[in-house]
Amino acid sequence: SDGNLVLGAGLRIEDICTAVRKRADKLAYAEDLVGALSWIAQHHVRAEAGWAGNLMITRTGFPSDLVPALLAADAVISFVTFRHRQIRGEKSWPIADFKQVLPNALLTKLTIPLRSTGTFRSYRVAQRKWLAHAFVNAAFRVDVDP
Repeated sequence: SDGNLVLGAGLRIEDICTAVRKRADKLAYAEDLVGALSWIAQHHVRAEAGWAGNLMITRTGFPSDLVPALLAADAVISFVTFRHRQIRGEKSWPIADFKQVLPNALLTKLTIPLRSTGTFRSYRVAQRKWLAHAFVNAAFRVDVDP
């Protein structure tokens, strides 16, 4: 919708990869972003694990490979909070502010801006490619004026 890829909270990490690949004509760094997301666990885990759960578990100190990639892509999360069993409305925050989201928040969607320009790179250093927490994760996106 309007230059953004909007993904529901019930989608799996592999679903994000598929959706990004389908929008490769609108996202200059689609394959690089998919490459970064492909470092998250192994295929069978990505095919079952949701992006929202991966994000929420980072609140416990779990080092997610998903967060650096979403940060570099300028992703925005949307969520609702509750008070006295009533929904208080949906809010949207940049992924960089995720740690400030209230504990009773329910993630509803992930929005990734579709940009036709830019260079995206990501790096992961770990003991093994999979089944090992990264020592260092990094990702960045830049636009360079000619």
